[in-house]
Amino acid sequence: MIASLRLIDTGLKPAGWNAAVSQALLGAHRTGHAGDTLRFYRAPPSVLLGRYQRTGSTDALRHDGKVIGVARRVTGGPAAFVTPDVLCFDLVTERACFGLSLSNAIALICTSLAAGIARTGIPTSFQPSGTIVIGNRSVGSVTGTFDGLTLIFQGFVHLSGDGLEIAEHAAARAKVKLGPTFCGPACGSLSVILGRTPLAREIMAVISAKFSDDLKRPLVEAPLSAAELDVVSEHLARSSGFEGHAKGCPTSGAIRIAQKRLSDGIIQVRVTSNDDGKISDIQIAGDFSIAPVGAVDELEHALRGVSAVAAPDYAREILERSDVVMYDVAPVDIAAAIARAVKTRPVRRQPQ
Repeated sequence: MIASLRLIDTGLKPAGWNAAVSQALLGAHRTGHAGDTLRFYRAPPSVLLGRYQRTGSTDALRHDGKVIGVARRVTGGPAAFVTPDVLCFDLVTERACFGLSLSNAIALICTSLAAGIARTGIPTSFQPSGTIVIGNRSVGSVTGTFDGLTLIFQGFVHLSGDGLEIAEHAAARAKVKLGPTFCGPACGSLSVILGRTPLAREIMAVISAKFSDDLKRPLVEAPLSAAELDVVSEHLARSSGFEGHAKGCPTSGAIRIAQKRLSDGIIQVRVTSNDDGKISDIQIAGDFSIAPVGAVDELEHALRGVSAVAAPDYAREILERSDVVMYDVAPVDIAAAIARAVKTRPVRRQPQ
């Protein structure tokens, strides 16, 4: 029996709810409780933070009296800015379908996405960065990560450019970097090329058909399961009011913060150390992407209890010996950012 590709359209929902659904879909597939799934969704004007970006707050922003939502997506990299005229999708599938290279997997999905859009009559192509282009205009993008044997791709297709003029303002308010698809002179949309704004369901149809063909999975429309909706509710309850990338409870000790500039973004490191010079807490954030999903969490856990002086070399060794996949950052960059942090003067001291 040929496995199917579950097709879901969750429509226009708040950014936080959409982010929680992405987490639920990834978890359900990884644990064998759901098969391959393609979900389309849209959101009111929202900043979707990359998984490792830090921001002051995930509270909603405001611009000209309009509420701009803030949520954290499951994939890394710079932030995305979405409006109801940006068609978003999650494609959750088996790593075995694509091999071990995440770069190759993203390239294959971008090829399918570009070919699907091209069925509307527009000559569409993609760049190795995961950007979908028409001529010299970027009209979409794809990012991805994996967890165990499960891959998740998250894509964005600009149906029109309406509302994107506030993208840079929203990113500045959230103090995060936007991806090139969402700002700058090269940012475009399908409406500019077509001379009309296509309906979301029109683009959904061509994309889903192409994914179905390439994955050799027949499409079957089915809703989110009750178990997945329960996970969504739990995730929303846990994430309510969290600050940026911070995790866990505050620890005592001297707090040191530093950042290192990358070729296209930054790494931020916050280190809390005890009087004995050992790290009691560390948070690593930035505009980069690292897979698998829990790689940074595991690195932070491994560094707790380690001498602050030895931490940079230990972090680099862990990353170089692991099978993590890194984009826009290298082990030496993270080590250098940690070294810079542990050498800076404490910004303040957490009470004992």
